[in-house]
Amino acid sequence: MKHFFICVIFVLSLKGFSQDFNYGLLIGGNFYDIEIDGPISGGAANSDINLGLFGEYIMNENFGLKLYGIYNTTNEVASYDIPNIGRAFNGVRLKTLQAHLLTKFDVNKEYNKGFYLTGGFRLTSILDKNARDDQELLDDFYKKSNVGVLLGLGINFSKSLSIEVLADRNLTNTLDSENNTAKNYGFYLNLLFDISNLTSKN
Repeated sequence: MKHFFICVIFVLSLKGFSQDFNYGLLIGGNFYDIEIDGPISGGAANSDINLGLFGEYIMNENFGLKLYGIYNTTNEVASYDIPNIGRAFNGVRLKTLQAHLLTKFDVNKEYNKGFYLTGGFRLTSILDKNARDDQELLDDFYKKSNVGVLLGLGINFSKSLSIEVLADRNLTNTLDSENNTAKNYGFYLNLLFDISNLTSKN
């Protein structure tokens, strides 16, 4: 949780650099399918409710930059079949801290109104991992961090509320293995609450 609070302080501190800065709360979830090139077979995963903060810098009437800090708990619901070992783990629970750095393009010529396109990169750091079985095998199974790419669209219902869907694909291997390369395909569903207007002194 220490990493999450550091991310919280960082996002909120950005407000002091510009009046063209919005920030708020994020809730949502993510899902992905796991395909592995190698002797190990994969499965699928879904998250609990994702919680986080976001900061958004408005560059002009069409473009902006966004940073998300998300605390995530993911349940990999399928077991892994490992040669010479058999079916292992029977479910893995991962706790992660994620940073999403995104660009935003508003279709309308007024920022935060109507539809927008967004895309960028995801950095995921694993904070903790637990398995129902074979916990000792899990210690060296995943890499401590991985990078992915995000692309999607959203809609602003008001200046304070928006919803978006982002497709997700990992760019680096999530497994700590030279013989197995994981390809995760999934998506995020985010609900964003802009609270900068509520906390403004003006």
